[in-house]
Amino acid sequence: MRNRSHFLAFLVLISSVACCGSALYADSNPDAEVKSFTFRKFNDQGLRLWDLSGKEAIFVNDNVIRMIEMQLAITSTKDKGETVLRSPNARIYVEENQATGDGFLFVEGNGFRAEGKDWEWRGTERKIEIRKGAKVTFDEAIRRILK
Repeated sequence: MRNRSHFLAFLVLISSVACCGSALYADSNPDAEVKSFTFRKFNDQGLRLWDLSGKEAIFVNDNVIRMIEMQLAITSTKDKGETVLRSPNARIYVEENQATGDGFLFVEGNGFRAEGKDWEWRGTERKIEIRKGAKVTFDEAIRRILK
């Protein structure tokens, strides 16, 4: 519960700066909209888990955010760089560290690119599932290893 309060307070602060003082009601109003923002989530040890940004966020409740033009940059636990997920529409489940979408997903990571529709990201498990039209492309270094 405390994390939700901090999350909402942070979004209100960032949004008020981004919207040049526009009146926002995201802290208490379901379906409130926040435009052009970035939110960073940390683990219990204070290490960055991910950065979430988008053109528009609609707060369904304290835990669920509907995103328009989502970009989710996931921090690697090893020095392999970030994995970036992009989707025109997504639902973020903040407490569960998950995201889902029925439409397209574009993923770019260390040595690969993937795309498809009807997807789910489970951050705790470090898994991305693409259920329809999945296509994965590996860069040259990875292709040599796979031969």
